[in-house]
Amino acid sequence: MRVLLTGAAGFIGGHMCRAMLDQGFEVLGIDNFDPFYDRSIKEETIRELSTDSRFSFAEVDIRDDSALSGMLAHVDIIVHLAARAGVRPSIDEPALYASVNVGGTVSLLEACRAAGVQRLV
Repeated sequence: MRVLLTGAAGFIGGHMCRAMLDQGFEVLGIDNFDPFYDRSIKEETIRELSTDSRFSFAEVDIRDDSALSGMLAHVDIIVHLAARAGVRPSIDEPALYASVNVGGTVSLLEACRAAGVQRLV
């Protein structure tokens, strides 16, 4: 089965990718390398995952409808872990957090519907 995992370069996303690979899934990870955490840490996570031939990666923002629609053709399951992190910064930039965390999820749901993906976790 092929899984698309959003937020793949983050701490939780990277560990979830590894767990899914260990269970035999093919994983397409996406992440936008949000600057809340150091990009080099996220890049190292992707480098480590990329040693497995069943892992592929694309730098994509979940709000990018056209990028999402092109990726879901052969996806069986989506695991959605992408989000803008941090409570304190969300107070300073509520529109950005709503755009990513709510709007991005809506974009993902619409892409699922259009591609016929039945499972989103």
